[in-house]
Amino acid sequence: GSFSYNGVGPLHRIQGIMKAVNYVEILQNSMLTYAEDNMPIRWIFQQDKDPKHTAKYTQTWFQDNNITVLEWPPQS
Repeated sequence: GSFSYNGVGPLHRIQGIMKAVNYVEILQNSMLTYAEDNMPIRWIFQQDKDPKHTAKYTQTWFQDNNITVLEWPPQS
């Protein structure tokens, strides 16, 4: 799920083990659509340092979609 100043985004029930490819599918099919429809023109995404979030596959998806990701602070 997600939340922002503009409200709460859609939730997804995850069954089994999620990998980077599954995470990116959710980002592409849900988060990006929600953000484009409900957020101002400029927005920043934040996530923790879970391995699927920091995977090269995920990082490439963010770069390809021109999405700014806020750096997660260490030891938080």
